[in-house]
Amino acid sequence: MKKHIILTIIMGLLSFQATSSTIDGYPLKHYTLFEEWIDVDLWDNYRTILYHKDSNKYEIVALDVRTPHFGPTAADESNITHQCSIENDPEWRDLIFNCAVERTMDASIITSKDNKFDKPVYFISGADITFGSQTPVFGHDKLYSYWNNNTLSPIFKSLLDSGKDIVFLSPKNGDYTITADFFNYVKEHFQEGDYHSSLIGFSYGGLIGKQMINFLEEEGGQHNIYNFISFDAPHKGANIPYSLTENFRRVQKRLSQIAFCQHIPACEKSEAQISELLEQLTDGVAAKLLVTGDQAGSYYTRLANTPYSALTRNVAFSNGSYTGDSKGLPSGTELIEFKVDFEPYGDTNYSVQSKNIYQNYKIPHYYTTHVFDNAPGSYAMSGAELDHEFDNEAKENSSLTVIKSNLQDRNLTPTFIPTVSALDMNTSELDRGFDLSSADTPFDKVYAVNGKNLRHDDFSYHASSLYYEINKKEIDTAIVVIVTSLM
Repeated sequence: MKKHIILTIIMGLLSFQATSSTIDGYPLKHYTLFEEWIDVDLWDNYRTILYHKDSNKYEIVALDVRTPHFGPTAADESNITHQCSIENDPEWRDLIFNCAVERTMDASIITSKDNKFDKPVYFISGADITFGSQTPVFGHDKLYSYWNNNTLSPIFKSLLDSGKDIVFLSPKNGDYTITADFFNYVKEHFQEGDYHSSLIGFSYGGLIGKQMINFLEEEGGQHNIYNFISFDAPHKGANIPYSLTENFRRVQKRLSQIAFCQHIPACEKSEAQISELLEQLTDGVAAKLLVTGDQAGSYYTRLANTPYSALTRNVAFSNGSYTGDSKGLPSGTELIEFKVDFEPYGDTNYSVQSKNIYQNYKIPHYYTTHVFDNAPGSYAMSGAELDHEFDNEAKENSSLTVIKSNLQDRNLTPTFIPTVSALDMNTSELDRGFDLSSADTPFDKVYAVNGKNLRHDDFSYHASSLYYEINKKEIDTAIVVIVTSLM
């Protein structure tokens, strides 16, 4: 058995200099790293596999033989596919009974035009909390959605033109351990020299980045990350108007009470549509990140107990106001009113409003007020965009009618990431202004917006500060050299 293991581990070792594609002229390579459980002769084995997408090659980078099993397997039964990643594998073909992917992430490496990978800037993408017709972006397509963000792409290109390299990371389900595995592999096998790294975590990526660095240090590795930069990450929770969830739950419950709903086309379609909307707001990553999510309490307790590294310069950016600018959405402000026709049982009207969510709040941090819709902070969708999504839902479902909308007329934009959350501030005041230089936060430096609240994925306001922070070590070194030469 050991002979098979050794032969398999050494097969398919690939050079980083393999042929690659480009993105706007910059060399680009795509990878997927995943851990695969395999049942081999009644032993639970876990092999970590790096898939080189550009050359369509698989490389086994680690193998862990666990305990024998004679009953239930160690793998999640729902993940078992009976199909292994490496087809026609002569060393394993006759030995494997079952396979299942346990952890996975996609990554893309963009090098400066010298095609020399030596100065990495790691960028961990955020999660997709979608609503209505919005669809999440998966896999390597995620890189292109970020690259096409005209407020972020110039920053990427400036870094690349200055000799930096971009490592774009997209872990599935926020798995920071597989992210750490890929970081270690890149550092050991791809990176030339021992130049320091920078790590940027956008949105959910900021939480993953914090956990990844902590994991690397607990494992005893030398990560050589100089600066950790969190960009508009929900360190103390994200928000979507809870009134949406409440109303959709009421509609779903009412539909479930209609006899033979599944045999009434309009009723069946309404139930499917409302169930999908409710799932977007309550399941998956929303259950962890939203302040009202069912898993938020346990998730943010673990996050709060995860320390920031003492070895890195830790910086946080918020796209929300630090000057106390609210959204003009005090509790009770109506966003939209809609009607559902429960044929043949008549119509019911529903009102989506901003509200105090004290009774539904799950995060282990005390605030004196809980009107998160109105708090200073970034927004995910403008009022006009939210209004558009409701219109689309009404067009798709004859049972749903929008009666009145203040979203577009007044451009009401509920808060997504409160400023105090993005900066991980130790304060009970959700909606008051503060001085950035004296903010009570674990970060070494924090940035926010003066006098307004910006879109969550807008990098333009902080572009120069972000570029400065990424290059701070080089800037400080240059200053020391100049001062020393003048002495």
